[in-house]
Amino acid sequence: MKRIYKIVGRFFTIIMSLIILVITFYPSNGGPTINLPGGIAIHADPPRKKLIQYMNDKYGVNFYEAGDDFTPDKGHPSKYVWEDGSNGIIVYTYAFPNHYFYVRSYLGKYYDDYALHLVEQEAEAKLHDMIKDSIDSDFVVVCPPLTLQPRDLDTDVTADVFLKESNYRIEIYVGGNGDNKDMEAVELKKALTRCLSAGEIKTYGFSIYYCDEKYLEQINSLDQSTIDGISDHIYWSGSCLYGVDVGEENQWMTEDFHWTNF
Repeated sequence: MKRIYKIVGRFFTIIMSLIILVITFYPSNGGPTINLPGGIAIHADPPRKKLIQYMNDKYGVNFYEAGDDFTPDKGHPSKYVWEDGSNGIIVYTYAFPNHYFYVRSYLGKYYDDYALHLVEQEAEAKLHDMIKDSIDSDFVVVCPPLTLQPRDLDTDVTADVFLKESNYRIEIYVGGNGDNKDMEAVELKKALTRCLSAGEIKTYGFSIYYCDEKYLEQINSLDQSTIDGISDHIYWSGSCLYGVDVGEENQWMTEDFHWTNF
């Protein structure tokens, strides 16, 4: 009887070990991935040549992997941080200068954010039109896509799809010294919450930056250097959550604006 217990115990141990290996060690990115507690993952090298060829074939332009001269931007903060069991590389193309894009592998399927950047400025213009009457001050809307997106994006993604389905931040650059910042923040929050409730946008938070009005025309969301160039001329910045559904009553949870003076 003891021998049977030992055999059953060893069999159970082997099965459990295999289950743990499957859970923590699987080929999600063209090579093995070890998932550790806290969302940390150790990846094998990504399939660089396949990822670049995928981008070249999908968009009809030549892509190259970013080298040591890579400069992190708001949508691509690192060449090495990948989440969700995926792994990838940061790439660039001369067809779209001064910008980076990601392409990643997850469970044998490839994902990228290039198509989003192609329609980013159109999406920003649409969102600006939605909220332009909420405050009197002139402002510019910037919507940088986030590193990870919920699905593979078609080459013909539209500005509406960008706003309604993709992952992005909303940054609003307002011309002025911020004397009316509290009132304007409330009005912008109301306008964005209405857009969210109507299903016109997806994101749940935004940031405001106050700067001299003359700098607004310098902002080009597709060129990070133009945004970095006004960083020394910001008077106030603040961020806030809005439109978060907290229950069956469909109540809206809001958070007070947190301002930083420069």
